Amino acid sequence: MSKKSLSETDIWAKYITPAVVQARWDEALQIRREVGFTKGRIIVRLPNSVFKPHASIGTNLLFFEKGEPTKEVWFYEHRVPAGQKAYSMTKPIRFEHLQPCIDWWGGAERKGRQESAVTWKVSLEEIKARNYNLDCKNPHMVADDHGDPAELLAKLEHDEQRAATLRDQLKNILAEALLR
Repeated sequence: MSKKSLSETDIWAKYITPAVVQARWDEALQIRREVGFTKGRIIVRLPNSVFKPHASIGTNLLFFEKGEPTKEVWFYEHRVPAGQKAYSMTKPIRFEHLQPCIDWWGGAERKGRQESAVTWKVSLEEIKARNYNLDCKNPHMVADDHGDPAELLAKLEHDEQRAATLRDQLKNILAEALLR
């Protein structure tokens, strides 16, 4: 049977659930299916470590509300809890880690939802202009300043010359040691 002919439920049952159980997730405590916590659409950007070792890329969860056209898409960037570098088998993502997202969403009425350091919205027009690409990075994140490229290249060249000099000195020391 082709995977393309399987329903979403079949895919979960035959492929996803066995993989996460094999990765030692507790099915009763860590896996939830079709959990309804709100009406509406939302995208949650999860840390890269959520699905390791099965996937090394970030994951977005998308929720869409039936019955009305999309005008904008909200994004929520879930971050690993303070004091934790990544999720792992011994420190997995838990449902309560999503509580800030649930609180931000504003319930069924969606009251009080605002943009913040981890939340932003993108208009339908912008999504269309992006050719419907929903990989919208957090606009509130400041890109790392790695310095001036010319200065970095000059430093790299200097460091490479220094490494070559040290390598040559080491070769000479070893050659002298072998002659003794």
